[in-house]
Amino acid sequence: DHGEYAVQYMLPSLGDQTDLDRRVLVMGALTSMGDDVVLPLCAALDTPNAFLRRNVAVTLGYIGDSRAAAHLAHLASGDADEGVKAAAAQALASCGGAANGAEFAFLVLGREYHLASTSVLRPYQYSDVVWSFSGGGLSATSVPRYLYNEELAKVAYYNALRVNAASRGAMAGLAGVYASEMQKISDQEASGMSVGGEAAQARAGMLAVAAAGSGAIDDALMAALKQGDQMAAVGLCRAVQSGLAVAGNGLMAALRDGDAGLRCEAALALTAQARSGAPSTAALAALGEAAGRDIVRVAAIIDGNFQRSAAAAAALEAQGMLVNQWDTG
Repeated sequence: DHGEYAVQYMLPSLGDQTDLDRRVLVMGALTSMGDDVVLPLCAALDTPNAFLRRNVAVTLGYIGDSRAAAHLAHLASGDADEGVKAAAAQALASCGGAANGAEFAFLVLGREYHLASTSVLRPYQYSDVVWSFSGGGLSATSVPRYLYNEELAKVAYYNALRVNAASRGAMAGLAGVYASEMQKISDQEASGMSVGGEAAQARAGMLAVAAAGSGAIDDALMAALKQGDQMAAVGLCRAVQSGLAVAGNGLMAALRDGDAGLRCEAALALTAQARSGAPSTAALAALGEAAGRDIVRVAAIIDGNFQRSAAAAAALEAQGMLVNQWDTG
């Protein structure tokens, strides 16, 4: 009846070494609840109680949900308790494994959440909270539904940083997530909806990622272009425009390979960065293109055949149309 919210009240039984019968019953109940309880159980793996960690890992193995694989791989490769490592390794095999290690598994998980892939987030799996383990128990943090997938992506990327503090992929992923959140929040505000403190949190997150350096903004822009992630690409350009971040190669790639709207955003970002000097010729050309455009028709091309899509786009643009391209619906 209570789904994921019941987990916090069932955990003490999983960590109780004196009542085997109750522990087995609780593990069976959690297993029958299936994917409803996977995310809070994954969060519970952060408990300092090794006996509880082991039993949570075993339960996740019984459920066999692939979303737990990265978490189990982390335990299997680095937990201080040998019993936990063994249980996690066995459970990991039931969840599909993580052949390339925990860091890579977390990066893939973060990307899939960010893109709202149905492989990790089906329509009935959306929730109103994100789980963490602190103060000896599970804690639920409320999140707006429209940011739920991004918040789960952040959890995955921060876990990747726990595995490897120098992970460029994780930093780029976080930059893309924060940029997308800022865009989604801006859209909410423009439609007259209340956004609470989410806007300040997203800006603070972007500032933290940008301040860490390591080319995260450029890497995130490159990844957004490759994935056709317009929300993140535009958000990253606007973060540069507003002075929250600095970028170079990523902006040039967007200026070269983006659609008409993204080229304009990249040009504005490059111009903003060049306030103390002259913007590039390419940026000025893109601004001229945007300023001189008189759009009367907009086209959307959805085609997995890149050459055919590019040819169609070129033909439509020659007729004065603004063309957007995607390889899938």
